[in-house]
Amino acid sequence: MQFMIEFKMPKNFTEEMSALIPEQRAIVDELLAENLILSYTLSFSKHKLWVVIDAETEADAFDIIAELPLTKYMKIDIHPLMFHDSADMVYTFSAN
Repeated sequence: MQFMIEFKMPKNFTEEMSALIPEQRAIVDELLAENLILSYTLSFSKHKLWVVIDAETEADAFDIIAELPLTKYMKIDIHPLMFHDSADMVYTFSAN
């Protein structure tokens, strides 16, 4: 099952939080490589972050995002998805 996680960023993003960004990106890259995170999107205003996760249950999805060091600073809404399509998920058929 897939879940859209909507993060609301804190209004006052501190230096302590900024220092966690490299670790956050490294973990996101690992989770993307493992196909646990399917997409990771930050709004231009940097006020919202959306993450699509592939997990068995909502609790499993929460466990995945709990690995991210910035999660504890953000308000989180988890939305179960009926489906999630993206260009990189479309496979092309070749007759060759």
